[in-house]
Amino acid sequence: MGAPTTLAPLRPALANGAPSIPESERPRRRHPREAAGLVLVSCPTGLSTAGARRRRQRRAGRRQERGRSQSREARPAERSAAGCLDEVEKPVTARLATETGRSCGVGLLLVRWCLRGKWLLGAGMAELRVSSWKRHGLDRLYVNTPDGTAVAWFDRRTGHIEIKDEALRLPILNALTPYMARATTTPVAVASTPLPPPPEYDLALRRPGDALREKIKEVSPSLVERYLSWILRRPTEADPWRAGLRGERVVSRELARLSRHNWRALHSVPLSPTWDIDHLLVGPGGVFSINAKNHRNKSVWVGDHAVRINHGKGRPYLRSSRREAEIVRDVLERGCGFPVAVTPLLVFVRPADLTVVPSLRDVRALNERALASLAPLAGALLPEQVEAVYAVARDQRSWSGAL
Repeated sequence: MGAPTTLAPLRPALANGAPSIPESERPRRRHPREAAGLVLVSCPTGLSTAGARRRRQRRAGRRQERGRSQSREARPAERSAAGCLDEVEKPVTARLATETGRSCGVGLLLVRWCLRGKWLLGAGMAELRVSSWKRHGLDRLYVNTPDGTAVAWFDRRTGHIEIKDEALRLPILNALTPYMARATTTPVAVASTPLPPPPEYDLALRRPGDALREKIKEVSPSLVERYLSWILRRPTEADPWRAGLRGERVVSRELARLSRHNWRALHSVPLSPTWDIDHLLVGPGGVFSINAKNHRNKSVWVGDHAVRINHGKGRPYLRSSRREAEIVRDVLERGCGFPVAVTPLLVFVRPADLTVVPSLRDVRALNERALASLAPLAGALLPEQVEAVYAVARDQRSWSGAL
């Protein structure tokens, strides 16, 4: 009889077919991501606040460090470029946002990156830095970008320029020009420039290899003998002279490119009926007597006193170059009346490999493409002196009795 009185309070709760649970005891509804474990649902408030504070402090420290490093490395050209960039960048980003009707975050970031990278690249290339480096018997000038990347180097002893980025050739040469000027002679005032010689004595009219052409005509075999030698694959006596002629032509083309830098070149300067100077170069950087050697696709080793081709027998190229430089110096000083320093150059045409010992100081050995490194040289001769030296050198009568 006591059961009905006990179950009476539960009947209203069971009237709808479901138990009635108080609001405070009902479980909280969870988000689908929270249910999948992708959201941190419970974390003590103190720990969360401390971790966020530490993360904000680390980010602020990194931003300050980046700002300090950028301010140390920033240059006036880059800062001015950045200011101009804002004027270019704002209209572009505003136009994209207006036409598309939305922010286009990724697209705007790409535009900003392209504009800023292209603009700052052009500003930074104008600020190339040149630093000196002397190690292991080498004396070089390195050309670096503002971020420290080496884009070229120049060997002061051999005159060789190694350019790693051909797109920056002109800025690199402009950056090296003030450092490559060497005062090899004391500037002397020149009273007057001599007049050009008569055409029959003007060496400027001679072609490269004129002396070799005469020798080739002298030793060339007949047409039948040449045909038999070609069939039997036998070399003739004129073959080495023809190779030398081809080499002098190649070197003369490289020297012709220096004319726009106020350099003057003479070819096949006769010293005697059997001896001539292959090329003579006169310009702001001094006077160079050039001995051209055609050893195409061969390994060349240049020592202090001899040259070896394909590890063969030593050849006296260096002794001949030194002797020619001494003769040129004596002739020019006698004709000009002031000191003239002459540097001997030994130019190899298209070698497979060229090795020069670091101890070689008085003679420069290089390939024909490296002659372009002479273009920025200056400071050895004044413009008036260049004209006077060239006028004496081009007169064939100045070389009579040179030996």
